[in-house]
Amino acid sequence: MTEPESARLAGVVCGPLLAAWGGAAAARPLPLDAELTRLGLLAADPDAVAAGAAAAVAAAASHDYPGAAALGVRCLGLLDARGRAAPFHLLRHTALACQTTGDAGRAVGLLERAVGETAGRDTVEAAQARAEYGELLGRRGEVGAAESHLRDAVGRFARLGDARQAAVAWGRVADILAARGEVDEALRIRREDVLPVFERLGDVRSRAATLGEIADALAARGEVDEALRIRREDVLPVFERLGDVRSRAVTLGKVADVLAARGEVDEALRIRREEELPVFDRLGDVRERAVTLGKVADALAARGEVDEALRIRREEQLPVYDRLGDVRSRAITLGKVADVLAARGEVDEALRTYREEALPALERLGDVRMLVVGRVNLALALLRRGRVEDARPAVEHLVWARQAARSRGYAEAAQVEAILRQLFGGEDGPPGPGASPAG
Repeated sequence: MTEPESARLAGVVCGPLLAAWGGAAAARPLPLDAELTRLGLLAADPDAVAAGAAAAVAAAASHDYPGAAALGVRCLGLLDARGRAAPFHLLRHTALACQTTGDAGRAVGLLERAVGETAGRDTVEAAQARAEYGELLGRRGEVGAAESHLRDAVGRFARLGDARQAAVAWGRVADILAARGEVDEALRIRREDVLPVFERLGDVRSRAATLGEIADALAARGEVDEALRIRREDVLPVFERLGDVRSRAVTLGKVADVLAARGEVDEALRIRREEELPVFDRLGDVRERAVTLGKVADALAARGEVDEALRIRREEQLPVYDRLGDVRSRAITLGKVADVLAARGEVDEALRTYREEALPALERLGDVRMLVVGRVNLALALLRRGRVEDARPAVEHLVWARQAARSRGYAEAAQVEAILRQLFGGEDGPPGPGASPAG
């Protein structure tokens, strides 16, 4: 059958099928929505597309993010061309698929459109639009606006009696607080405002995801054994039972983080290459693929394969984060690039990268934990260069990092204290104002 013939036949059957399957507002099995959408696109029938596209895009996103994004964009193009209002959930599902596949500009535009179209309404849709827009802004480094939108969404969901979505939005607020160094408050929110809701609702998947986030906070405080136990006993079995391959892969990556920190680099690398990367490649999840490749580069650098580690960061990670507008991940990766440059003896270029690119971005974001890491590495690079005039700024960076890490309970505090003891020969770093490094 030729394409024009297929289009004519689709035009004949779209209307009757839509009526037979319950009309525009009916809840249908996903295969019927997918078929309505396919036929509607063939026939250029906006009624069929408007009725089925949101569910069809959401279903496609469960296994094929690029396909879901392309389908959503095509459906929106047809509706816009015909002057039809786009269904709210079509906008948000398409935006989320675009965000995952790296089309951040389109994702922002679609969520801004969703926020605008729900302005002035006190509805669940209006709250969802603000929550998802806030989450995306957070990834792009606009943390003040992100927190404002998310807290607004929490209030809206609470007023509307939607406890589950209020808890999800609280979790995203906790992400921002944790990145800002307020780990204890982030942990309190997850334990008191998020986890009990999912337990009360019997939402096992969201409960497992929240336990994973609690494990992240515990690991950041140095409680790695408990973090590892939670992931292996409370999180992984749930995602395996649910068949949630993406969440399983992300959790295995967190397990690999702990193994790598314990020196089990080969097993961590095996998990990255055999359990994580194939899943993200299959799903088309470009961000998680880039994050995982960064962990592979960490392992390679630890084994001395610094050239390949540097290539991965420059060619496989940075272009993805640039395309996604992911300011935080880009800054962290630039810091890792600087680490490798310093290890290769290119100290001046490493210092420039720390000072001009990585650290200013982290300061704008207010990401205290990564600032601690970055300023310690900057200090080590200054000391590696060996100039007398570098000693004072190096010590100042280390003292700042020690204080920031101590006050927030970061595991990095012990590392910074060990460096200061080595420099000064004392028990707790510089003995007072005017101290100079030993030796």
